[in-house]
Amino acid sequence: MRLFQIHGNFSRAKVESENAFYIRHPMAPSVKIYWLFDAPHLLKFTRNQILKDKEVQRMYNLEKKNHSRRAFKLTESHINPTNFEKMNVGKAAQLLSDSVAHALLCYRRNKKIAYLFKGSETTERFTKLINDVFDVMNGRCISQGINVGNWWKKKEKLDVFINILDITEECNRSRKPNDPDTPVKMFLSNTTLQACRVPVLSVIALTEEMFNVGYTSVLPGKLNQDPLERFFGIVRSIDDTPTAQSWLQLFRILSLYNPTKMHVERGNVDKSENPVSYEECLLNKFKSCEKEAT
Repeated sequence: MRLFQIHGNFSRAKVESENAFYIRHPMAPSVKIYWLFDAPHLLKFTRNQILKDKEVQRMYNLEKKNHSRRAFKLTESHINPTNFEKMNVGKAAQLLSDSVAHALLCYRRNKKIAYLFKGSETTERFTKLINDVFDVMNGRCISQGINVGNWWKKKEKLDVFINILDITEECNRSRKPNDPDTPVKMFLSNTTLQACRVPVLSVIALTEEMFNVGYTSVLPGKLNQDPLERFFGIVRSIDDTPTAQSWLQLFRILSLYNPTKMHVERGNVDKSENPVSYEECLLNKFKSCEKEAT
């Protein structure tokens, strides 16, 4: 974010006015390149902050003691995760889910234990909001995606989330010392708050741009870096510590080999035949470059 000057205390109006959530393509100025961060990573950051509140922990301990489960997805690994479990996106999504928000509401309405959950309204609304925003940002199939018919409802949820971020940031900035009516800290760090605002604005702008040119549906969950990470994984599996030169050789091999392999497998070619020899040439070239590098 700092590399592309996307940092600082930007409200929604400032981000939109300064176009801080996209850049122009250097070779085609009419084309916009939007900044997007994977929604699952942002969900994990939010989960780490909400665990500091005691409402969810108190609810889990109560259910564990009484053997009655409304927040039935929660386990010990959700409440007290290890460092490895903190990387689990599924557990973060289950903690910030509709079932947890509904459980808080039910326990607060129960007169016998309502005193234990006094003041949990904000946690309930926040959990529900994060669940809704994550569902919008993580749609990976047509039934979960954005289309022309449901866009106004989904956009409304994203707008509410952006307004919450702006209000939170403004309260933190204008907070008076020792003011009991204002939280001491924001629910997100400044960096994470900005990282949440930019991709949401990018999804809004990109979705409307795609609708304007004739698309009927958008899958925000596909706008992530998973393909790039898979490609890096393939390269690292061949050479765990590639040099710049070996990286280029591997990139060329994969760029040529995979498409040709698909066509050869579907073509009328005998397996014993060797219609192309580029693979052997590139592998030999790669080995010679490695020898020169050592």
